[in-house]
Amino acid sequence: MISDGLSRVFHGCFMALFAVVFLYILAYQQYLPAAAVLAVLILAGIVAVSRKKMHIQISDRRLGITTAIILGLMAVLMAAAGWMLLPQLRTDMGTVYYSAMEILDKGQLSHEMLEYNTLTGITNMTQNEYFVVYPNNIPYLFLITGYYWIVTSLGISMQSDAGVYMGVLLNITVILASVWLGSRVAKKIMGNRAAAAYLVVSALFVPYYINASRFYTDTLTLPFPLLAVWLYLKIREEASFRKKAWLAAALGSSLCIGFLLKGSCIVAGVAIIIHSILTSFSKKTCAQIALALACFIGINAGWGYIARHNPWVDMSMEDELTFPVQHWIMMSMSGNGGFHQDEFDYTYSFGTKEEKAKADMDRLAEKIEGYGSLGGFLDFEFKKIAWTWGDAKFAQQAHLNWMQKDTVLNEFIKKDGKYHTVFYLYTSVFILVLYMLFFASMARGMFSRPGAAALINIMIFGVLLFFAFWETKSRYLLNFTPMFFLCGLDGLKAVLAVKVPANVKAGITRMEGGKPPRHKDTKTA
Repeated sequence: MISDGLSRVFHGCFMALFAVVFLYILAYQQYLPAAAVLAVLILAGIVAVSRKKMHIQISDRRLGITTAIILGLMAVLMAAAGWMLLPQLRTDMGTVYYSAMEILDKGQLSHEMLEYNTLTGITNMTQNEYFVVYPNNIPYLFLITGYYWIVTSLGISMQSDAGVYMGVLLNITVILASVWLGSRVAKKIMGNRAAAAYLVVSALFVPYYINASRFYTDTLTLPFPLLAVWLYLKIREEASFRKKAWLAAALGSSLCIGFLLKGSCIVAGVAIIIHSILTSFSKKTCAQIALALACFIGINAGWGYIARHNPWVDMSMEDELTFPVQHWIMMSMSGNGGFHQDEFDYTYSFGTKEEKAKADMDRLAEKIEGYGSLGGFLDFEFKKIAWTWGDAKFAQQAHLNWMQKDTVLNEFIKKDGKYHTVFYLYTSVFILVLYMLFFASMARGMFSRPGAAALINIMIFGVLLFFAFWETKSRYLLNFTPMFFLCGLDGLKAVLAVKVPANVKAGITRMEGGKPPRHKDTKTA
């Protein structure tokens, strides 16, 4: 089938591309020899243990108990970490938080510079102007304002540590919900053992704990790509056309909500469309895609009207202040691809959105020409991708330094901390093991028909391409880390499917002090 051939080509190209990315990541590892050796040894240990436990069956009841225990432990640890790492409210998260506070107090945002601007560090524009420049954060503003309307009605002040901690608890709830949903997706794709393994991997993933205190869109959108995958798989297994239609509508709606909170969620939708066309293209498939798109476009259009006419933010200067999409592409084409104040000042200096767009395109062309050749540009791109994908803490170091309390956790996460080497090695080895399993999943995809695992791989490939040409930071990958776990589990499944020769098994058994398996003698005439 043509889909099989395209799947082989895709997985082959993805493997080749990711091999280059992986080499660049290794080149930037601070403790490369130690991290690489530990990663190989731990991966070998995981494979060995998994082979021994392959015969164990996990019932639904046992999986339910395991889920409750692991989520309970994660909740306790995150609650403690969230309090110990209670953040100072700066930059974007701080601006949204203090804006919600002002809205609840005065009913709208001020056009004047306030003390909150000094606290957040954003001193070049008022809080109202911030949301005109960055309307993508208005949905997050609505979410936080609505949530804290409930919190403050219970008598908890937003200016207190308890008020900030309520945001942490919201974030923890979302993270745990995504872990539960991820285990359900793993179960649907690979069975109960994979679901249990997904829970264990998530529990061992330190970035969830250190980001629990930052209730920003990086973590608050964790469930949306997963929910999209789960709904899509339900559509494919559902027989009733009416139920398929409802599921398709839910798929488009949930994707739009995720997209409004974090634009990168659109990658999940594109991956689903590509996968559905490749694997089950028909008139019914087209109808389901059309319905999902209609819901997505309808909600997005409705939100656009609400955002422009909401009573909290004065959008009258939209044409003068709002940044065009070209800005984020242009900004990503230098340095490490992240935020640069001089690039912001450059775009901000032009009078209208049209002028900003033209200026950004001119500067983008200058940057690309500055690399001199295709080789120079590709070297820059791979370095930028490695900087993003190789940062195993999935958090900006500056954010990890903006904590209100001085606790033992700071000794791990701060670069000058007493135990930072332990933290660095743990997170680096974790992600290196995961990336090595990516290759096994890609190899499996080259030699098997495209199933659910192919969808996960298409999604990860899409994320890689998206942030190759958009402003990028490692924390921007957080809402797709569930896909990383699913891909890693598929890779482990592929490794376990490889048959070990009998003589190798016998050697391993002897090394472990056991008896090698007996084989019947064979005689030749």
